[in-house]
Amino acid sequence: MDWFFGFKLHLVVNEFGQLLDPLKLNVVVIPGVNDHEVLDFAALTIDRRWHIRFIEFMPIGNFQLFSDRG
Repeated sequence: MDWFFGFKLHLVVNEFGQLLDPLKLNVVVIPGVNDHEVLDFAALTIDRRWHIRFIEFMPIGNFQLFSDRG
C-alpha cells in the first residue's frame, strides 16, 4: 500500500467511517495506475462493514492518455 493510498484511507476512516455504516466506496481501477491496490481495497472489507465496488475504467474522449494500458 503506497503512502497516498494510506493517507486517503486514513481520511476516509477518521472522517466518514463513524458517520456512514456501512461505508460504500466506488473504486475505478486503471491499469498501470492503481491496479496494484485492488487487493488492498478488497482486504478493507474483512474487518469492517464496508462495501467496495470496482468500476470499469472507460476513458471516454481521452483515448491518447491511456492508449498504452488495458
